[in-house]
Amino acid sequence: MTDILEDGIEHLEEFRHLQRTIPILYIRDAVTINLSGTVGRTPFEASDEFSVREKTETRDFLFRVSDLSSLVTPARPNKGDRIHEPRGATTYIYEVAAPGLHPSFRYSDVYRLTWRIHTKFIGTEATP
Repeated sequence: MTDILEDGIEHLEEFRHLQRTIPILYIRDAVTINLSGTVGRTPFEASDEFSVREKTETRDFLFRVSDLSSLVTPARPNKGDRIHEPRGATTYIYEVAAPGLHPSFRYSDVYRLTWRIHTKFIGTEATP
């Protein structure tokens, strides 16, 4: 029996990938991978030892699990991996990370088709 919900999620994921992505460079050590990713964001809120609430927001990138897993080992995002987002003459550089003790990535759907990778901005460079 077919899972109609899974079929629908697969269809939406394919649509997201075809219609809502931009070219991204995913960098781990000496390996650079050309991917298509969707830009997103996630708000985080945490308290310090003095109960001061701190709100932050990460820039997220969504990738198909199959695209990343076929190209790097281990087949999941690692803290410290870099993502380069070219925008015109400027490339924005992000590092895979999340605030506090939060994980730096998670699956974006229940069928584990898409990674949602949290990043922090670390700089820019001229687009080659």
